[in-house]
Amino acid sequence: MAGNARALNIFSFWFCLRFYNAVAILYFAHATGSYVLGVSILVIAQVAQGLLEVPAGIVSDRVGRVWCLRIGAVASLISVTSYAGGTYWWLACGAVLDGLWRAMFNGNNEALLYESARESGTLDRFPRHLGNLNVAAEVAGFTAVMAGGFVAAWSMEWTLWLTALAQVPAIVVGFWLVEPKKHVVHAANVWTHFREALGYMRRNMVLRNLSMAKIIGDGFATFALWPAFYRQWMPVWAVGAMYSANWLLSAVGFAASGWFMKRFRPASIVLGSEMYSRALMLPVLIVPSPVSPVFMALGGASYGPSTVANGTLMHEEFTDHQRATMASINSLLSNALYLVVAPVLGLVADRWGAGRAIMVGQICLLPIISLFWRVWRRTT
Repeated sequence: MAGNARALNIFSFWFCLRFYNAVAILYFAHATGSYVLGVSILVIAQVAQGLLEVPAGIVSDRVGRVWCLRIGAVASLISVTSYAGGTYWWLACGAVLDGLWRAMFNGNNEALLYESARESGTLDRFPRHLGNLNVAAEVAGFTAVMAGGFVAAWSMEWTLWLTALAQVPAIVVGFWLVEPKKHVVHAANVWTHFREALGYMRRNMVLRNLSMAKIIGDGFATFALWPAFYRQWMPVWAVGAMYSANWLLSAVGFAASGWFMKRFRPASIVLGSEMYSRALMLPVLIVPSPVSPVFMALGGASYGPSTVANGTLMHEEFTDHQRATMASINSLLSNALYLVVAPVLGLVADRWGAGRAIMVGQICLLPIISLFWRVWRRTT
């Protein structure tokens, strides 16, 4: 069990070497002919994830974490090669498989890390383990996007093939992982299992507010549109470099998350991070300029401590036998909201520009501050 944290870090690094992230929306828009159709690929992935979220969470809770991770890793490899097909239908097939691996990983991988720490007697170090796991992911993201911008200036398709190549070591590392001891499942059947999880989330005020914040945050996510906004101010190769700064600052934030967790309450961290992000982002989007991308990148500095603090708060509230299912319910509702929001933001981007679409999304994130304020009041 003690080796699972290290193996997950290695897995996370290779898996997150996604070179095409630097230009994903540009590639989809180029292949389909518009931002609306390009965004529709992202929507298909979210729909697939939403449909598979709860079944994947229940499988994780009732069958095992490690096999969910392995299946997700294989689905990711096939997804990336499908994206390289270039036609709309190949992109759509890739998006469905993209949704599958996201559903398999969501809730599952953190649950695997949490249960491995508990079984090895190092549960008090879970925030540190979670921070290290995300440092590996963000360093990989920085490396891939930085390099991907330069590769894309020569060939966008090659960013996909390089990503596919990086998935192979991740799949191999997935077979190093050891399944934690099975947790007891009290539900008599799948429907009862799901109903109990949903009922508990509704009754638990802290978990309910944390869940609503996550649903709104993911539902109004605009990060995929950022390269399109950056492209207004810089060439393609520089888009990747600037986009990668978000991963670099996030990695620094995750590395520092342990320091923050020792000195501040988790609820204070998530509340402060949300206020910092909105205060930094909104002014430079309302009055856009060539320096706007720099300020947008600086928002990544608070992402690490906030993610670790939020994950710690949620896992403290989740029940043991429904840990992945509860995370999957949150993701299901997030995807349902994204399904409605994303096409609207795509239309805004086509008509008024990506910057205006991102600004609309940021304004819609403001209610999260109120939700985290309620959590802060309840937990301090």
